[in-house]
Amino acid sequence: NPYTFLVGESSAGPIVQDIRELPHMLITGTSGDGKSVFQRQLIVTLAGCRNIQIYLIDLKRGGEVKEFRVLPNVRIAKDEMSAVKMLTAVRNEMNSRFKFMEEKGIKKIEPQEHKKDLILVVIDEASSLFGKTSGQKTKTDLATQARELTDELAKLARAAGIHLVIALQKAVKESLDTKTLENLAGRMVFKQSTPAASMTALGNYKAYNLPDLKGRAIWGGGNKFIEVQAPFLSEKALDQKCQDLAKEISADENWNFQPMLSVTGAKSPDNEQFKSGTLTGNVN
Repeated sequence: NPYTFLVGESSAGPIVQDIRELPHMLITGTSGDGKSVFQRQLIVTLAGCRNIQIYLIDLKRGGEVKEFRVLPNVRIAKDEMSAVKMLTAVRNEMNSRFKFMEEKGIKKIEPQEHKKDLILVVIDEASSLFGKTSGQKTKTDLATQARELTDELAKLARAAGIHLVIALQKAVKESLDTKTLENLAGRMVFKQSTPAASMTALGNYKAYNLPDLKGRAIWGGGNKFIEVQAPFLSEKALDQKCQDLAKEISADENWNFQPMLSVTGAKSPDNEQFKSGTLTGNVN
């Protein structure tokens, strides 16, 4: 079905999730346990849906999401400045949609009915974006802006057809504001190294008690917590899927309802350097 992705295999069978029903999602786990593999298969699955735009933030200079650069419905931010510009553009689109909803007397954007693309924002290793760096005022200011924008989207964006996926190793307050975490209803939590980390991510110790198997995780939604084996997608297979999908999307001029957001021109009212246009970001 449109806008769905495979969570994994449980003892009761495969679990498939509609991103619209979450509405936002947390992916967390220590390095090497399958977090990045799960995230990449989620992105490529949703990118293959018609009428969706995907905005990726990866401060490792795009290295973790490089395969997606060929997709016409994906944009990638590779540094703090471009990440804040991207989040600002999404926030501006959200406000524009709220105005549209008010004019039409509707409570929720339905892509097919209202001809508005679903928007997915994926922040990879969010601690790199949100963490404050002592002695570097510019980066600290950008981190503050990114936190505020993300929190606003987490609280309000669902009705506007905008969804967040935030990935990081540990869901601690230094990496992710508690108020933002509370709005991430979907939780894909891989093996946690401490009981406290599992408690923060899930409210229980289930992720700490997981066996040491790559790809094993706890899927949490509402009050349900299910142990799953996440799907595996090799880098070679991912690259081929992206190449094939890029051709399919490029050949169909009606794939999306709207053009991609103008990230380069996004401006933040809270930063004079944005207003003057003296700062630039690296966005593909």
